[in-house]
Amino acid sequence: MDELEGSTPISSSADKFYSFFKNDMNELVNIAPATFQSVDLISGEDGSVGAVKRWKYVLGGISLSVDLETLAIDDGARSITFRAVEGDVLQLYKTFQFTLAVSDGLAQWTILYERALPTAPAPDAYITFAIVNSKNDMNELVNVVPANFQSVELISGEDGSVGAVKRWKYVLGEISLSVDLETVAIDDGARSITFKAVDGDVLVLYKTYGFTIAVSDGLVVWTIFYQKAFITAPPPDAYAAFATMASKLVDIYLLNH
Repeated sequence: MDELEGSTPISSSADKFYSFFKNDMNELVNIAPATFQSVDLISGEDGSVGAVKRWKYVLGGISLSVDLETLAIDDGARSITFRAVEGDVLQLYKTFQFTLAVSDGLAQWTILYERALPTAPAPDAYITFAIVNSKNDMNELVNVVPANFQSVELISGEDGSVGAVKRWKYVLGEISLSVDLETVAIDDGARSITFKAVDGDVLVLYKTYGFTIAVSDGLVVWTIFYQKAFITAPPPDAYAAFATMASKLVDIYLLNH
């Protein structure tokens, strides 16, 4: 089986954080209702090994469902393992399970999976990620995160300048999409850059869609602005998570090059 890992700094106590995912994970429906739509106990006892819950959730703007079995609990190590026994994720993966291990100041997630077919992508969208960086190195995303950023080409204008338009082909929630992004503003003093979608799949849901990256020492802030094409269009949470993922990976890439 293949393995993916991700970690998240936490400010709450390790015991409290671990207890939440062992005993109170249902609260995710109230904490993040746009992402976790519902949860039902299918069998077993909540908070115990063998319990199976049906989660309905949104990933990449797509409504999905999974039945998760609690496979192992280790209170001493503050770790808990879940396994998908039914649901959409098993269309791509024969086996899909993940473990949360909590220590002081850190939550570590490990995903174990077996692809259902050789071309199935690694399940990067299921790991918590973090966001992108500089105006001149954005093309490197195709090399840094090839599973998510498939290709980029300059359509018009001069690369790294206001007015430049690039066509990006990317994967969001395991769906291949395309967008033409125009660079609409660059402020080198503030280390900020703004892009606007001028064509592509994102404009099916949003009349207007753009984002600004502002970089300071140790921090990248993304601001997404959008106008819904219709009232029921969801906020573009998946794109915010996507931006977060790209940033952290670019940050790691730049530290090592």
